[in-house]
Amino acid sequence: MKFSSSFIGVPLLLCGASLAVAQGTVDPLPAGSASTPALQCENAVTAAIQKSRGVLAKQVQFATPKRAVRPASAASEPVESSFQGEGRYQGGGGNIPFTYSCTFDTQSQEVTGVIFKDTGAPDRPTEKPWQADLANLSPEACEAAAATAVREQYPRAVHVALSPKSRQLSAAPNGRTYLHGQGSTERAQGMPTSAFTYRCQLEANSGKLLGVRLDWVE
Repeated sequence: MKFSSSFIGVPLLLCGASLAVAQGTVDPLPAGSASTPALQCENAVTAAIQKSRGVLAKQVQFATPKRAVRPASAASEPVESSFQGEGRYQGGGGNIPFTYSCTFDTQSQEVTGVIFKDTGAPDRPTEKPWQADLANLSPEACEAAAATAVREQYPRAVHVALSPKSRQLSAAPNGRTYLHGQGSTERAQGMPTSAFTYRCQLEANSGKLLGVRLDWVE
């Protein structure tokens, strides 16, 4: 199904919601088709949304129970029915609700106009609050990795010490966990003691060590 004429006007921004207007006709389905005027209107609205929003608009859905119909009046010319309803489509940031109205010529059996309007911000899934899973985390493995990192930077380092009391957990990206701590070392025998902090990134479920970072306290 395609529009035989293009959108007229330009998109308007009203209170953060955009309004797209499509005027024209939609090619009628072949004779004997089981399509109803309401279905033809929904197809026309879908085409208008995808034309206006581009590739970001996917999976256009309509709330059938909220559809309202205003029957055609014999006194009107042309004889048109009006459909109004609600729906949502999948956009770049989540599901976006919209309202629409559609006019349908009962004589030509064609959609003659479509209007739709986004009515709210995308519905984003609620993220679960981060919680540390202590059962699978190994502070000792993290500290061993931190000590190894110190000796990789300073092969002559001695007296590498890590403070268990400084351990702290925090949320990392992608549901992972950070383990923070503090330590000290002599970068070579006889040198002044240097302090450092370390941060390990761990898989929350398995406790697998993904990496360690050192920062020296000057």
